[in-house]
This record gives sequence, structure tokens and C-alpha cells, in this order.
Amino acid sequence: MATFSNDQSRHLYVVKANQAAALSAVGDVLVGGVNGSEFHIKYQSPGGVTRTDIVPIKNITYAKSVIAKPTYLKKVKVALASGYTVVAGKDYLVRIITTGQYDQSPETQYVKYGVFRAVTTTAADLYAGLKNSLIANFSREPNQLFTFTSDANGVYITEKTPPYKLGKIQDSRISFTVLCPDVTDVTNSYDVTWAAISDVTLSETTTLAAREMFNGRKVADMEWFYIGERGDQYRSSGYPNNFDTEYVASTSSKYDFIEIEYFYAGDGEDIQRSKKQLTLALVSDDTIVGSETEYALGTVATAVKAALVTKGVTFA
Repeated sequence: MATFSNDQSRHLYVVKANQAAALSAVGDVLVGGVNGSEFHIKYQSPGGVTRTDIVPIKNITYAKSVIAKPTYLKKVKVALASGYTVVAGKDYLVRIITTGQYDQSPETQYVKYGVFRAVTTTAADLYAGLKNSLIANFSREPNQLFTFTSDANGVYITEKTPPYKLGKIQDSRISFTVLCPDVTDVTNSYDVTWAAISDVTLSETTTLAAREMFNGRKVADMEWFYIGERGDQYRSSGYPNNFDTEYVASTSSKYDFIEIEYFYAGDGEDIQRSKKQLTLALVSDDTIVGSETEYALGTVATAVKAALVTKGVTFA
């Protein structure tokens, strides 16, 4: 009896189109098999046609589909606290603390300030001054992580899409916190809170699409990593004497997912279960921009899911 297992073996395929009869382009899939008994998927990769495992329906632990939904870039508003009036001649500070900006360690914090000495008692002037200070103080940063704007209602710190390079810089957002130190009351000499800090909710902004961040980069990272399961263990480590791998995922696309967990079990005494995971990342054409309930599976995922159901796969 074998003393090893392929536990947690995961196979990823980036899918562009579903075909009913024959493969024709890179990213095409064709679902085959025996209805009610087993299925397999043929895949047109950049290097030729490949195939998934032949998966017995009875060996499937679960199957589910996941709709592509965005995450939203964080936007923070700094405004005057209720009842507070700007005091001319007083210094006001906005402190931005980023975590893991350069080494992705939660223990590494980087602090930058926006500072403005009020000239008038007009709130809009204070907001504009703080915005200009933040722009100037962040201007020399190698990675521009924020956009700073202001209006009559406050100054806004908006997270930008983080830097990314396939195989070198992972798609990882930077955590940040905005603080505004209290100021001293000129009459009573005690500290008072001058700022109200709040996250701008989606209903408060008209630039919803601009703040959407879909999963194209994540899928590209997954493909780069999991392609090692199919022979590309060393990637470009032998450069320039290496074979360049052609990848299918596009960082500008969004992807639905189909996840199927199954197991391999041999015969006789070789019956231990080796768990495997089949992951299909399917390019989505869903154009909805709105609430969580409005997103839907794209046409590619819908077609592949229907073909799998025909073979006997039951989705949760």
C-alpha cells in the first residue's frame, strides 16, 4: 500500500470560451464524459490540447460556482467635527499610517503627514491646504498609493490601485489608517477633537466604477503559481536559457470561478483518498455595476456549468 498522498493537489485552467463540438482557440474548453458516470474537460492551452483528470461523479466531494464581484478601493473623508470652527493661525495635521508598504510585514509602519496652518476660518480653505500639503509630501514616494482631493465638505484620501508585476510583485493592497491629532483650545488650554474621520460609503460617491477592483491580477498570480503543477516548476530561473511560458489570464479581465473538489482512490488495499481540486477561472462578461445582488455569472461560466450538470455534477 502506498504511504504517500497527493493531498491538496490543485489544477487551475483559465477559460475564455466554452465549445460544444471542437476546440478552436487558446482558452477554449470542451466538457466530455459519460452522463451520470464521469466527466473530463479538454483544454486548448498555448502549447496544445490538454485534459483534466477523468473525474468519476461519485468521487466529487462538492462543486460550486462563484460570481465575479469587485472589491472597492478605500476612500476616507476628513471633515470638521460637529460644532468645531477653524481657528486662524492654528496648525492642523492629518497623519496617514501605512502597514507593510514595502515588505508586506504587519509590523512595518510608515507614517506621512499633511500639515496646514489655517489662514482663515473657512473650512474649504483648510481642506484645500491639507490636500496640497499631502500631495507635496507624498510626491517623492516611489509608489503613489493615494489620490488626494478636497471640496467644501472635506479632504478625501482615496486608495490607488497598488503596484503589480506578474511573478515579482503580488497583487496585495496596502492597509492604511488616517488619524488627526487633537488641537489645543486657545481659551481653556485643553485638547479638543477638530476632525471627523469616516470611510466614504458607495452611496456617497458617483465614481463607483473607478473604485472597483476586480480579480484579474489575482487570477494571473494563481495561473503563474499553479502552472507549476503542469511542468513549469522553474519558470524563468534559467534566463536567458529558458523556455518562456505563455499565460492565458489577463490582468484587466474579471473572472467567475467553478470549483470542484474530488478524490482519487485506488483498488484493493490502495484505497486511501487523495484529495484534488479542479479550479476553472472563467472570463466574465457581466457588465453590472451596482449592489451585491445584481452581479451574475457570465455567459462562459453559465455554459460550462450547464455542461457539467448534464454530466451529473451537482452544484451547491
